[in-house]
Amino acid sequence: MKKVGSFPLIFGIIFFAIGLILAIVGVAVHINDVNFKESALTTTGTIVDISSYTDSDGDTDYNVVIEFRVNGKKYSGRLNYYYSSMYEGDSLTIYYDPDNPSDFIGEDSVTGIIVLIIFIKYVLIIYCCVCLYLSIILNNEKLT
Repeated sequence: MKKVGSFPLIFGIIFFAIGLILAIVGVAVHINDVNFKESALTTTGTIVDISSYTDSDGDTDYNVVIEFRVNGKKYSGRLNYYYSSMYEGDSLTIYYDPDNPSDFIGEDSVTGIIVLIIFIKYVLIIYCCVCLYLSIILNNEKLT
């Protein structure tokens, strides 16, 4: 009978741990975003600049600069996301800290990151379950 090592079990446990860590990070980021939005005030910002650059991997990334006003004072900064449907002059909702308006996020600030983390998490968890299942089946076959 063919001997089956513990590789599938160890591999499954490693991927399960990675999936669990990503799940925890995704939930923490989401909770932080929700808490910020609950305590923040909103205003309308305008995209004033979208510039692209090539990173070290050769991928094209974008800097989106937004301006908004709070109590007559102008604030500006970068958004941490970009959509191909964004254009200079577009307006969007900005959530800002009333005590420090330069601390702000856009309406969709981390949604893309959360979706990606959740997707990767489920792929890894499904993969680890398959590895664990195969490990159990193969080890049971080894015993018979």
